[in-house]
Amino acid sequence: MKKIYLLSLLIISVFMMSCGGHFFNPRYYYNKSSSSSSGAAPDTGPEKLPDEVPADEDPFKLPEDYNDPNYQFSADKFKTWLFKASFQGDKLPIYTFFNDSRTWIHGGADWNNISAEYYDGKNGENTVISGILTVSIDNLKVYRYVGNNPLYSSLGYLPGRMDRFNFYSINGNASVAPLKQYLIAVDTYSKFIFAFGAITDTDSVMGQDVPISFEAVEKYGDKKAFYEYDPIGYVTENGSVILYDHYKTEFVSAPTSYMPKDHNFEKMAQPTPIGQGYSPYRPLNASSTDPASLEDQKNYKYEINRIKDSYSKLQYRNYSGYIVDGTSQMDLNLWKAGNYTGKSLKLYTYTFETASSGINTDAPNIKVVIDTYYNTEAQEIKTYKVKTITSKYRAIYENIANHTDTVIVSLVKVNNKDTISFDGSSLDPDFKDYNPIFTDRVAGATFFNAEKQKPYLLETKDVKYVFSSDGSTFTLTYKRKDWAWSDWADKTYTYTLARFDNDPDNHYRAVYEYNGAYYWVELSSSDNTIKSAHTGATIIGPGIDTLYEAYRETK
Repeated sequence: MKKIYLLSLLIISVFMMSCGGHFFNPRYYYNKSSSSSSGAAPDTGPEKLPDEVPADEDPFKLPEDYNDPNYQFSADKFKTWLFKASFQGDKLPIYTFFNDSRTWIHGGADWNNISAEYYDGKNGENTVISGILTVSIDNLKVYRYVGNNPLYSSLGYLPGRMDRFNFYSINGNASVAPLKQYLIAVDTYSKFIFAFGAITDTDSVMGQDVPISFEAVEKYGDKKAFYEYDPIGYVTENGSVILYDHYKTEFVSAPTSYMPKDHNFEKMAQPTPIGQGYSPYRPLNASSTDPASLEDQKNYKYEINRIKDSYSKLQYRNYSGYIVDGTSQMDLNLWKAGNYTGKSLKLYTYTFETASSGINTDAPNIKVVIDTYYNTEAQEIKTYKVKTITSKYRAIYENIANHTDTVIVSLVKVNNKDTISFDGSSLDPDFKDYNPIFTDRVAGATFFNAEKQKPYLLETKDVKYVFSSDGSTFTLTYKRKDWAWSDWADKTYTYTLARFDNDPDNHYRAVYEYNGAYYWVELSSSDNTIKSAHTGATIIGPGIDTLYEAYRETK
């Protein structure tokens, strides 16, 4: 049984022979390579859905400098920057970001057929040093995965967290050996780089272990997200990559057993050569109820009044159940485990009001109006006032009418705009209300149509859709005449949710599957009429051939 090695920045091992230089190809991805490597393809599915994190405990949302895409320099540089990698004799990498006349080509795929952008390298610009020889990495393609960890499904992270990360890999040849490596994850906001992979199998080449199979670090060790480990370096404004001493020491001493670590540093990492430290994205605990210093209280009041003056209202609808999984079928069991049903039915509207003290420099009251879809009589109105400011970012508010009803209001950033989180929900200033997601609109509903229809030119009547309580399945029943002279025959089919529409504007439709075929199921603008359309053995469309139409009987 081969050892399991953990590695995210997997570097070349070079073997020199009398007939020439050879180095092995450690595979760093999740499908079997077309090369001679026999490593097994790893499972990229998350072991569980990520836990929800209140906004005041979410390091990705705090109004800190590192959450600004312009921190140190603009994140836009990474949109055009190319990436190259060379390797020293001690196997330590030299990474560089740069611009020239080449550009990233969209719509490509790497050697494992994983969707990626790419560009063609030039022979000699990426090298490996072995002893006294410098070996060129030739026939090189460099790949970039924007917002997508190639070793771990996006379902394993909270929505939006991956948006700021780029992942890089290379595929080329050095001497007579292929080189396929997945290299680093770059946070384009903080400019830190992270290790993110695990070697799960090796082969023996000339008496040395060669990694051939890989999975995400999230599946091993402490099973933490890759960005929670200490960053291993950072990117400078001129495109150079500076590696911290702890990484250089640990990697060079054991390059095939390196594991990203949490070193329990006392300070957060800084983008300086001696700035090694802990990740800004390690979990926080903001549970203090003690009053903040007067200076911090003043800061909180100033900032929340600035937000009050910027927006007439803020809105929120919980779209956490809306999962887009490219063009493929989603993992329905994983979706069900999230207990998303009904979360998108309520629309929350927040307005700021001058505090009861009448002083505009005090923290404003917050009025919350809650409207429930399909039930206009169920509107709730609550008003909260500040009780205790516990930090320069955070305060405890209490319901004016019910002092036992308290919530946390935090200063956060959403899409790089200053805003607040209310009771753990971050309020996007650019929020667009699409109404509830499809499954919430149809959950538990029945649609019926007694009229005759002719899908596939076959006469049909008494069409009925009966949806499950979570909207993830429905039973379709109807009577059909297969031939003009036939009697009416009862037909029953059960369909299963396969995918939501990839466009959030289209929350009124989704794809369901039956017996290997896919069907678009769509609601009218009033939500009172439903219809289905066949799309075939793959999810395309939406289909244009309306099959069965029915009308809502129950909400």
